[in-house]
Amino acid sequence: MRKVREGSGVFISFYCVFSHRYRQSNTLLFLVAPQKACIHDDGFRMTPKWPELLRFHQDMKTLLNDLNIQYHEIDFLDRESRVQFVLDRIREVKPRALAN
Repeated sequence: MRKVREGSGVFISFYCVFSHRYRQSNTLLFLVAPQKACIHDDGFRMTPKWPELLRFHQDMKTLLNDLNIQYHEIDFLDRESRVQFVLDRIREVKPRALAN
């Protein structure tokens, strides 16, 4: 294993093969940003604190950047827009994938 980053008491590591796979030009990785409107205590699940979510998201972006892994950030809430964004990225990378 290769040590990538250490911070916030969390040791993050990846197998070299794993990080290599996500550097390939035909791989799509989507990182979904936390949305404050989606965070509420439902009395059942643990509800993380907003600053923790933001820190985790930023740590993930830093990790991906440190590993030189390209990703597409989805930082908007609208479901239709999210679907269109993902489909557009798929069409860019694999134009025939969605052809009927």
